[in-house]
Amino acid sequence: MGSEVFTIKSTTVAAGDYDSQEMPLHFSAGYISIRFLDGDDSIVTPTAGTVVFQGSEYGDAWGEIATLNANFIGPNVEYTRPAFAGPMKYIRATLADISSNAEQFSVSIARYS
Repeated sequence: MGSEVFTIKSTTVAAGDYDSQEMPLHFSAGYISIRFLDGDDSIVTPTAGTVVFQGSEYGDAWGEIATLNANFIGPNVEYTRPAFAGPMKYIRATLADISSNAEQFSVSIARYS
């Protein structure tokens, strides 16, 4: 079984779309993890906002994978990592209304075949 981890990183949590790098289509499944950080690189739990994850085989048409409330993502908070199956060349994280205690974020996309 092959695997690889891809990331989306940003030093801002401004509302908008953040796309992964291109991923090989031979992977058949994946899990997504996200964490928010403050200016000191400490993990924080936003007090508001949402994150929508979408996937695309070609980067032109997107399908929703999961929508998460940002205030359920952080230290000592348990959330179900979004999972998906099938070929995906890109993953998109769309942030909306993330609270100001979070200044940056990092998404890990673990792919498996």
